[in-house]
Amino acid sequence: MSLKYHIVRKKDMRKGAPDDAMLYYGQVRVNERIGYEELCQQVSEHTLCTDADVTCILDGLLILLRQYLVKGNIVQLDVFGNFRMSTGGPGVENEEDFHPGHIRTPRVIFTAGSMMKDITNRVGFEKYRFIEVEKECTLPHTV
Repeated sequence: MSLKYHIVRKKDMRKGAPDDAMLYYGQVRVNERIGYEELCQQVSEHTLCTDADVTCILDGLLILLRQYLVKGNIVQLDVFGNFRMSTGGPGVENEEDFHPGHIRTPRVIFTAGSMMKDITNRVGFEKYRFIEVEKECTLPHTV
């Protein structure tokens, strides 16, 4: 299976690059967003659980993830991967000068497990082809 990509022009973030320098980068095209309810319904089609069962299980998982992460735990989901909290911030020269305001807002980090890493090793890339349509719109517009 191949991920579709398109080429975008963005600022050159390399060290020492001029402020106005630009580079071209490949960026993956998103096909669609799969919603929570649709995901639960599709999981139920591949298991013996109803979509209500799947929703209940995932809701419980999310509640527990929150509880464990705010305590500073790593939540390991076997081959799927693990979740942990991380933060950063500026350093200070003297320990006495440090205060909690130096700590940035934490973020949740997901680290892929063996199953997810296997997916990334198998994916290929295919350039997205834009299709130009030369058709005049006949629908009413407001300006």
